[in-house]
Amino acid sequence: MDKQKALEIMKNAIKIYENQYINRAILFIYKNKSGELETFEGVFKRHNFLHLTGVQTNKSPNNFYKLLLDERLSLNDFSFQKNGNTQRKLQVIEQMGLFLKNPLIIGYSNGHIYLEKNPERVIGNNKRLVLGFEKNYPLTLLNEDIKKCTIADLKVLFILDKSLGENEYNNFLYIDKSVNKDLLKKLKDKEILEKINLND
Repeated sequence: MDKQKALEIMKNAIKIYENQYINRAILFIYKNKSGELETFEGVFKRHNFLHLTGVQTNKSPNNFYKLLLDERLSLNDFSFQKNGNTQRKLQVIEQMGLFLKNPLIIGYSNGHIYLEKNPERVIGNNKRLVLGFEKNYPLTLLNEDIKKCTIADLKVLFILDKSLGENEYNNFLYIDKSVNKDLLKKLKDKEILEKINLND
């Protein structure tokens, strides 16, 4: 992959990020090993995008984002990491467009060699796209099998989102096929959300 190709990929990826992720909170609801429902909330802001690309730059994360969004980022404004992580991230970053609409696995990071920032949580799909989170913020992205990156792979049952200015989650992005109607009704009636800790 050359820098021109990388720039084109990032231009496409930032449009996806701008349309689906920017200034949004995304709630992942899953069952732990004991069968109890738990949640994880991911918060996506402008400055998080740079980490997902894997490129190196002397621009601030916010300035990098603005330049790329305005199509004013030049080939001289960024470089590749020498360890190949930039290419590994850019190979899958455009998949983020469908990431929240398909089955996902969540778990705690096992310190995989290419998760260079060693995130606390990892969420991934069967398309080799893994997002790593530190606290609630996306820290890294990886082209890898999610089951190789996590200690316990737990199926995500629901994904909801809201803008950061909203108080409640009302928008369903994904409902797993294994979810029964009773569980879905309780969630829509807010019974489940009231019982589980949204700051988990």
